[in-house]
Amino acid sequence: MFGILFNKRAFVTSPADLVKGLIIGFIIGAVLVYLGAKKIIPLPFL
Repeated sequence: MFGILFNKRAFVTSPADLVKGLIIGFIIGAVLVYLGAKKIIPLPFL
């Protein structure tokens, strides 16, 4: 997943992988925020 961020060639050769990575990252971020809001896991910024 983090390979997309650090591999510059991925931006040029595969926009589909970039979009997929952004969607996956968004979902993971949303889940973390949801769990943090529910006080299931401690998040410092909430």
